[in-house]
Amino acid sequence: MPDHHRESLALACVAGLTADVRARGRTASWCCSRDDRPSRLLAWTAGFRLTREHLHHATGRALARTAWRARPGAHGLATPAPRVSRGR
Repeated sequence: MPDHHRESLALACVAGLTADVRARGRTASWCCSRDDRPSRLLAWTAGFRLTREHLHHATGRALARTAWRARPGAHGLATPAPRVSRGR
């Protein structure tokens, strides 16, 4: 499926969901990683506006920022990128 069709589908899904939430008298919210540009752009296009940014904390050994990647559906939490075995 071409990228522009997928973007339209995502926007339609978000619009439908937020309309349902609003019809129930609730307020929808959006949470994603600061580094997840596609998610932030979709949220903005759907009418969400940034109210505040959150810090994300993790346990374990610290990794360089470039070694982290967003995990889909993790509400902005990041997981370490898989390590490549060098045959040792």
